[in-house]
Amino acid sequence: MKGTIFTFIFHLLLLSPLIYFGFRKQADKFIQQIKYIGIFVGFYLLNNLIYLLPHYIKSLRFINGNCNWEAKILSLFMGIVFIMVFRNLSKKECGLTFKQEKKSLKNYFMGTLLLCLVIGGALYALIFHSRELFSWETVLFEILIPGIEEELIYRGILLALLNKVYNKNFTLGGARFGWGLIIVSLSFGLVHGLQVGSTFRITFNPIPILLTSFMGFWFGWIKERTGSLVLPICMHNLTNTINTLIVMLK
Repeated sequence: MKGTIFTFIFHLLLLSPLIYFGFRKQADKFIQQIKYIGIFVGFYLLNNLIYLLPHYIKSLRFINGNCNWEAKILSLFMGIVFIMVFRNLSKKECGLTFKQEKKSLKNYFMGTLLLCLVIGGALYALIFHSRELFSWETVLFEILIPGIEEELIYRGILLALLNKVYNKNFTLGGARFGWGLIIVSLSFGLVHGLQVGSTFRITFNPIPILLTSFMGFWFGWIKERTGSLVLPICMHNLTNTINTLIVMLK
């Protein structure tokens, strides 16, 4: 357990220069910024610790499959409870709406699909992953769970918290975003490729970090442009499912 705690603290330490860089630009909102940054840090740590509970508490393994169903479900449940309890974030700010704010969805939906499937995760699965045995459970898991849980946590709650801190000073393809999206994207990448063991041994995998940071940014860009998590969830689960099938069938 200590090793995992060190991992998440180390992630936050690596992100702290970016957090400070954006933070210092709005000194007139000091108290509010401190509040939301503190909540961001606390929620990030709590979510990752809850995510590990099924590995240590046998009674929480209520599905006991080959995939981490329980961890994802617990994280998703915590996210839903947080949104219900923490009234300073609205459902709209977290992207919990079916309404799409932009009208021209078709072009960038297809462009995002191509980018996510071909340039992103699909290439990674094809080149860097060794073949795995086919499993219907794994396919079903990728279709149903990761995109919903990860989009709610990262592009929903964590991004909404940091959007309370940083102005959206950047524009890309019609979407406005700020340092919050950059920080959340990098945190998403670090979770997938940087671990610190109980003996402080660091395991660093740059390719997963770069690819998942990029994918996280792209999903976040969709959320910022549409104001909704609907497309990010669909794209995320579709990308994961196709990548999984590539690994199993290649």
